[in-house]
Amino acid sequence: MNKYSLMAKAEEVIPNRYILSKILTKRVRQLNSGYKPKIEVDEKTPSMEIALKEIIEKKIDLVGVDKSEIRT
Repeated sequence: MNKYSLMAKAEEVIPNRYILSKILTKRVRQLNSGYKPKIEVDEKTPSMEIALKEIIEKKIDLVGVDKSEIRT
């Protein structure tokens, strides 16, 4: 699956692009600094793809995000 289709699916979960980009940026930085993925991935999967899949699968803790901004 390419990044564009992953991004479209992530936007279905978090339709506000500003909030989505903030969450995505934070999670990519965490993954790049050594945090473990919360989903099963191959060793060479890019951090951006992992973070998008985590958002799509709702594995990310969204503390501080207004629940009206998230589709359940």
